[in-house]
Amino acid sequence: MFKKNLHSKPFEQWEYDEVEQAFGLQMFETLPIMHSWVTATPELDDINEQIQQLCWRLNKEVDNWNEEELKVKFIVPLLDLLIVDKPPLYKSFLDRNVGIEIGDIKLSGRIDWLLATGKKRPDTPFFMLHEYKPKRGAKNDPVGQLLIEMVAAQAINAQDKLEIPIHGALVDGNAWQFYVLQNKQYA
Repeated sequence: MFKKNLHSKPFEQWEYDEVEQAFGLQMFETLPIMHSWVTATPELDDINEQIQQLCWRLNKEVDNWNEEELKVKFIVPLLDLLIVDKPPLYKSFLDRNVGIEIGDIKLSGRIDWLLATGKKRPDTPFFMLHEYKPKRGAKNDPVGQLLIEMVAAQAINAQDKLEIPIHGALVDGNAWQFYVLQNKQYA
């Protein structure tokens, strides 16, 4: 059935303050779940040399790469080293369209990389990565875009009665910013 007054806005047009207002989110410097995430010490001994080689290449070439080269030559190889797909528990998906209606707002867009359950399509997303390389004259807000993607993922999971935190990362060249959204709070 057609919904009246449905407001549609793609991910790339959102700014973080609009996301906060539209969905009642509140930003915190940190949250307990964020602290647990960033202070975890995973065992990387067996892949440490490969990670160092990727980082060396990134530092040397990042200013010469375009957005696709950054993804192909650094981000995807790094994520493949760190996160091994374990279907049906989770697997990575690249450049997937996601859409959901939350109240009278229709959200949709393409997510660069996400970790979710699912076989051919993402079902329950819980980590997403937004790669951003500013273009001249760009007027989009990468934090707003990542945050609205996380809100959409949270809403998708809520349909299945899942209330799990959504993790995200914003990559701008060699700078990575990590975020977590839990209920209406994010850090």
